[in-house]
Amino acid sequence: MDRLPVIGGMYLYSPFKRVSVGAGVAYQHFSLTYQDPNDNNAQRYGLIANKWNVAAIGHFYYVRQPSFQLYSGLRLGFSNWNVDTETGFPVDVLDRVINFALGGAFAPQFILLGGEKYFTPNVGAHAELAIGSPHVFGFGLSYRW
Repeated sequence: MDRLPVIGGMYLYSPFKRVSVGAGVAYQHFSLTYQDPNDNNAQRYGLIANKWNVAAIGHFYYVRQPSFQLYSGLRLGFSNWNVDTETGFPVDVLDRVINFALGGAFAPQFILLGGEKYFTPNVGAHAELAIGSPHVFGFGLSYRW
């Protein structure tokens, strides 16, 4: 199994002290291959999936200090799945069915709790706990101008 964590970025603008709005994009890739370990002649099965998410984001800040921020928020977006399979029957038919079923879909996310801690005036770290796509728990580096 090969898996890439959700990689994303966002830009936020704060029209008010306790509110910010912006946009974000996220990408994830994972693959899985299976072959019966007891049968060298067995068919190999595989799956490769990629997911893109583009969204509008809004944050409401409970604490907003220069070096620390605590917030909740909402992400309203669109996720697009692309799946490629390796099986024993016509792969292109299965891929079309899976991609039609998953394809593009409305992807709301409620950010239960998020926080940012800045170590310098411009560089910090953040973490979020959320329900919905593109992630349940996310963390990373933050940069502000």
